[in-house]
Amino acid sequence: MFRGVRAHRPSAGQAGLAVALLALFVSVGGVGYAKKVVRLLDGHTIRKGSIEVDRLSSKARKSLKGAKGDRGARGWQGIQGLQGIPGTNGTNGTNGTSGTNGTNGTNGTNGATNAVVRTTSVDVANNGNFAKTAFCNAGERAVGGGVSLTGGGIGFSDRVTASYPSNGGLSAPAAGQPAISWSAGINVATAGSYTVYAVCESP
Repeated sequence: MFRGVRAHRPSAGQAGLAVALLALFVSVGGVGYAKKVVRLLDGHTIRKGSIEVDRLSSKARKSLKGAKGDRGARGWQGIQGLQGIPGTNGTNGTNGTSGTNGTNGTNGTNGATNAVVRTTSVDVANNGNFAKTAFCNAGERAVGGGVSLTGGGIGFSDRVTASYPSNGGLSAPAAGQPAISWSAGINVATAGSYTVYAVCESP
């Protein structure tokens, strides 16, 4: 009785209708009658893309999963994140222990406490000159000195040519060495008496 029925591809709505009709056929004509109807609804009669995925069996849905694709290209580097908030201040450290006292330094040498003046004098004729030295006593050091006119007149051309600490003669001591005398020199036009002074100190 179904020879005149032409096979076609039903839509999704039509497929649902076919299922409903199949149930109706089973209830009306029995299983044998329904099998004849099912032969008309095989896979060739269903239009492609007309069946929803949720209408398929679990096995059928699993078979639709394709093979894992190749790994995608690496994405661009993200922008720099915001600066974090400052951390809280740390607690103060404990005070260090006191250091040990240093050793006492050695005593220095005693400074000079006694100052005296030593002198020497010389008479100079008109248009004369001289170089004279005033000596400190043994144990004394010369710390100053000078020269002065002590008798006679002063000419306009009279002049002191030298006044310096010396080493016991007319030579100055080397740097860092003590002086033990004072030397002076003068050129005069008018005769007179002159005195050389040495300020000497001792401990």
